Amino acid sequence: KPHACPTIQRVDRCAATRHTTLPPFVRLDWLTGLTGFKNCEWINKMRPWVSAVACAVLVVAVSAAASASADPPMELPLDRTVQGQSVANQYVEYFFDASKHNISDTSLISQVSVQSLSASVESPLMFSIRQWDHIESSALPMVMRNPVVGSTPYECTFHNASWSICPAQDRPAGTDGLSFYLALTSLRSEAFSLRVQFRDFQVGLGDAGRAEFEISSSMTTYFFFDVRETSHSLMVELTSPQDSIATVSVLVGACPIYDTKSHAFVDGAQQTMTRLAGLTLRRDDLKVGRMYIAAVVSPGDATCPNTRKQIALSVRQLPGSEDYALPILVFLLMFLAFYVAVAVVLFACRARLGRDMRVELVQQQQQQPGEGASLLAATASPSYGASSSSSSSAAAAVTLSPVAAAGGGDSGGRSRVASTSSNASHASSDPGASFEAVEEQVLRETALLKETVRLKEDLHVADLARKPFSAVKKKLDRYWTTLLTVATFYFLPVIQLVINYQEIFRLGSLDVCYYNFRCSRPLGIFANFNNLYSNIGYILLGGLFIAIVRFRDQHYQRFRRNLSDHERSLVECGLPRHFGLFYAIGVALICEGIFSACYHVCPTSSNFQFDTSYMYIIAGLLILTIYQKRHPDVNSHPDRAFMCFAGLIFLNVLGVYHPTDTFWAFVVLIFLIVLALSSAQVYYLGQWNFHSPLSFMQSLCFKWRRRRPRFLARLVFTVMMNVLNMTAVTLGAIFKPEFPTFLLYTLIANLMLYFVFYLCMKLKNGERLSKQSFALSVAAAVCWGPAFYFYTRGVTNSLKSPAESRVGNQECIFMDFYDAHDIWHACSAMGLFFSCLVILTIDDGLALTPRDAIKVF
Repeated sequence: KPHACPTIQRVDRCAATRHTTLPPFVRLDWLTGLTGFKNCEWINKMRPWVSAVACAVLVVAVSAAASASADPPMELPLDRTVQGQSVANQYVEYFFDASKHNISDTSLISQVSVQSLSASVESPLMFSIRQWDHIESSALPMVMRNPVVGSTPYECTFHNASWSICPAQDRPAGTDGLSFYLALTSLRSEAFSLRVQFRDFQVGLGDAGRAEFEISSSMTTYFFFDVRETSHSLMVELTSPQDSIATVSVLVGACPIYDTKSHAFVDGAQQTMTRLAGLTLRRDDLKVGRMYIAAVVSPGDATCPNTRKQIALSVRQLPGSEDYALPILVFLLMFLAFYVAVAVVLFACRARLGRDMRVELVQQQQQQPGEGASLLAATASPSYGASSSSSSSAAAAVTLSPVAAAGGGDSGGRSRVASTSSNASHASSDPGASFEAVEEQVLRETALLKETVRLKEDLHVADLARKPFSAVKKKLDRYWTTLLTVATFYFLPVIQLVINYQEIFRLGSLDVCYYNFRCSRPLGIFANFNNLYSNIGYILLGGLFIAIVRFRDQHYQRFRRNLSDHERSLVECGLPRHFGLFYAIGVALICEGIFSACYHVCPTSSNFQFDTSYMYIIAGLLILTIYQKRHPDVNSHPDRAFMCFAGLIFLNVLGVYHPTDTFWAFVVLIFLIVLALSSAQVYYLGQWNFHSPLSFMQSLCFKWRRRRPRFLARLVFTVMMNVLNMTAVTLGAIFKPEFPTFLLYTLIANLMLYFVFYLCMKLKNGERLSKQSFALSVAAAVCWGPAFYFYTRGVTNSLKSPAESRVGNQECIFMDFYDAHDIWHACSAMGLFFSCLVILTIDDGLALTPRDAIKVF
């Protein structure tokens, strides 16, 4: 039909007209009904004009209705509580006009307190504060969670809250930065109360700018500091007499300020506190010019009391980087003075040492004219240390001494010694035999004598100094080369990890690192440069110790080269002079300084192993060095020694991350196994096995006939070692201390036990300390005394939470730069240096004593 839509396209256009989402009176469906017109083309042509007019009328009508029904914002009074009632799904709006209260002090801030006892989590009372430049929103009840990591989680709800209104900073001229609008709404009608107050929110430098205030779990606050007042780094310090946990945040920049726990301090540096908090801010981080300090206290426990906390806030400037020069220089000069003193002593004694020893050798030869030949044959121990350029002297250097070897006791031992000696003599007489071939043959033949010689009751150093000098030297030199290799590979992941820790620390939470925040001196990328730099003593004195060992090593080798063959035979007295372990101790001291500095980049309980690993190695190397002095042929192989050190560090890592009862049971089992193996090794000098249980038990402690200990001195030391270690591991399993510290104390106790035993046995056998060793012992004691004193004044404790650890933070005690832990670093470095020198020189008095006259213990 002519008036119908003739085509499919027209039908679609009509359908689109009917199914549009506009209201019916805008779609013009009513118009087609009234007129009866069915022509879609006519309707589409009229639609734009009619729709525009209809929409305009609709907007005007709705606006007029809203204006007629909405209430104007109610004005908020100052320092007076306002009671109100919210309307479901509608806003109740208030306006605070600061200009009406004649407030012109820019150090004041407005604070709004809101309370609603009827609001709930299902139907919260939501409110927003609108200023010129931003809007902030929150809700009641306020939900807060337990902030202590590792404790039982719980939530607390509070029906009152306090909101600090940030002054509008970037506002047009003529506008008020303290005025604001407050709008409230809820899902259902809720009663509430409001109160607006003003308070001082600006702090200044030093005691003059100190502020004291109170916060609670639901009432928080913040303060403003103008960074333009200073050009130095700043220390923000907060103290409180209560132990409740609060969170402090320092935000650099402009508002808005997140001063409630629900916002979790999304910006700025954060730190938890109980009685003390200290936040160090570097000048480079304060370029904006404004700094805000916010504080909120956490609920005390799961009962959710509205905890209140009194806080005193102060801001003080730290010494600038130019003020660090003098403390750094003083520490450096103090340790360099050791270099000067040692250089003077060595220069004064260098020319006299060789001359005096040659004179003493001649005097010793003149005092024993009738025993010269037999004494030299018995004591020269030509298998050790002779270094002649000719092949015949090289062969003689590795020949076993029949007289020294014949002390085995029984006829079988003597026959075995005789055959071994004749074989060695035959090998040495072969002019075509190389030094390495003779050395290898002597090593094989020495292995046959182990059981005969080492199980003698009356054992002397000559019995345990039979291996060729070069073979023992080669083995001991591997200690310091292996240690250097291990340190290189250990250092690379450590430095990556601590740099990552430092970046995490700079990004926000200051609870990551256990610093002494009251004496934290930042420099460059390091937040506590003083704790890093104070480790320089280990590095410098470790290098000096290596230089001293090198001097003694070269002097001894040079002295031997200048002797005649007859005088060289006399030099084979005293303890064998091997310096490989002493070089390793010097390298370990340097590594201790480096890795202790790495630990102090961001000290935590998890990376405490960086600080203790080389302490374990130093203690172990000192024990091996003391043992090697009188047991040169029995010393442990470097590979086995470092495998033991690796086991200690692995056990240390387990103790850090899994200090459970199962772990301590495993530690007790390990201690029992190690003590059993060590006791057998020390008592039998390595000559024991389980192939013959009867003979092993027979020789364990007693002879069957005399019923007395076979090796009394070794038995006494073995018993003391077992008692000490079993007591330590039992106490550790009961009280479960921090495992790295427990392991370190146990190793130090074993070292002290062995050193005291060694010293007592020296005195018992008529050996005296030289004046040099006695003076060094006194110097070591003088250094260790204050070192342990300052160590016990711990300024941090990683066993506690970060907030509890900061209670022990202390001020700097030396040159406003070093704290008690830094003094511990310096004193312990000097104590270790002197202690190592004592062990190096403790047997210098035996240099001219025949080796078959030096007891083994």
